[in-house]
Amino acid sequence: FARDLAELADHLQVPRFCVAGHSSGGPYALAVAAELPLRVVAAAAICSDPPYAHHLATPELRQSDLFSRSADVDKTGLYGREPASFAQEGRAAALGSKNPVKVHAWKGGIDGWVCDFTLERLPWSFSVESITLGPRASIWVGGEDFEPIILGASFLQQLVAGSEVHIVPGGDHGFVKKRQHLAAILRELHLHCGLEA
Repeated sequence: FARDLAELADHLQVPRFCVAGHSSGGPYALAVAAELPLRVVAAAAICSDPPYAHHLATPELRQSDLFSRSADVDKTGLYGREPASFAQEGRAAALGSKNPVKVHAWKGGIDGWVCDFTLERLPWSFSVESITLGPRASIWVGGEDFEPIILGASFLQQLVAGSEVHIVPGGDHGFVKKRQHLAAILRELHLHCGLEA
């Protein structure tokens, strides 16, 4: 992914840039920050999944991941269940909701969700600890987000030296209810990139 983004930036003649990723996109943004340190000016991981398989991940963090629980015990547990069937049920519910945001998110099918779910739970192919952005690496999480995302924000901050965590009271996963938080994240990235807000 980082090589693809570097190729795109080269084509657009953008030597340095900021990256941001939400939820399953958080690890992608962090990967770019780790693998392109001379090009990435700032990074924001927004309601990001943490590296569950990291050797320093606490048992509390690993156990908070509902998807890793047994399907026999928890309806959202995927241990012992095919992730694609779970994703298909989620997609069907989203499409049936007629919510345009949810419909759009699932319009491409289930493969993206299954891929992201799998990659999040494997050892990451980059070292989070190698990110050298300091306070220009920010981790944003809503106070009402899912437990593994909240726990993961503090863990990510421990791994990325000098990074900052922003816990937004009342914020949900992705700040859907209060979009002004997304605007604050973009303003912060603009400032780090030297752009006018």
